[in-house]
Amino acid sequence: MKNRITIQICTNNRIAELALLLQSLRTQTYQNFDMMILDDGSGQQIFQHDTIHKIMQRMKMEKHCLKLLRNDYRTGVCKARNKLIEEDSFNNPLVCRLDDDSIINQDYLERLVDIIEKGYDMSSGVVPAVWAPGIKRRTNKVKPIINELKFDDKGNLIQLGDDCGLDYYDDEIIPAHHLRSCFMYKKEMTDKGLRYEYGITGFREETFFCVRAMLMGYKMAVSTKAESLHLMTNTGGIRPDYPVFKADDEKFHKWIKEKWEENPSFLEKYNEVIKNE
Repeated sequence: MKNRITIQICTNNRIAELALLLQSLRTQTYQNFDMMILDDGSGQQIFQHDTIHKIMQRMKMEKHCLKLLRNDYRTGVCKARNKLIEEDSFNNPLVCRLDDDSIINQDYLERLVDIIEKGYDMSSGVVPAVWAPGIKRRTNKVKPIINELKFDDKGNLIQLGDDCGLDYYDDEIIPAHHLRSCFMYKKEMTDKGLRYEYGITGFREETFFCVRAMLMGYKMAVSTKAESLHLMTNTGGIRPDYPVFKADDEKFHKWIKEKWEENPSFLEKYNEVIKNE
């Protein structure tokens, strides 16, 4: 039997976007999943919206279990994602966190599961903007590591690779140092205490999660043909042009330097494992 997935979505004031995401889940080639949605303090309760309600009813008829949660006030993306982790009673072996402003292609889940079955612990795809389909690149520009982290000899982070915002010509699975927003991971990782945290807005929360996972010995990779189209709408989420964005980024840089100083060879060891696969 295929591994069952728990889909986790936190949302805030994005009714239209959530409806598009739910419909893209309905048309997935991989249908073995349950779903948790947390409404993080939206002004209008999202689950009472007629369109959302009807799509969710349809998904229940299609044999998906749904668990709906709501915060009366907005707590922010990190606390919201952690609440989904804590409230997960499905106990499925895989978890996939999806952003509420994304539309995933029909084979997205299938491709991410395929990466896990190939021996990785975490998997993701690319997140091109929905309005920019013509911007593509070759995988030889990013291999052997996609989304690579690089340090100087004092442990300062000099490159935080962000290679997955575009489409790719080539269909490959490439090892990564961190993943973009919509990624899948083994539930055992959060059972061992892995959580989201960081900053005021939550910017870098997925990067923080991934680096901590890597320090715990977990491996991750990206499928360059698993596409999650990013709507980049102005409603709901936090965008990097907010002033506090820079403060969050600086906090992450400080944290990762501390981790590098504790164990300056952690990336070298990780890359050596990848080379020997």
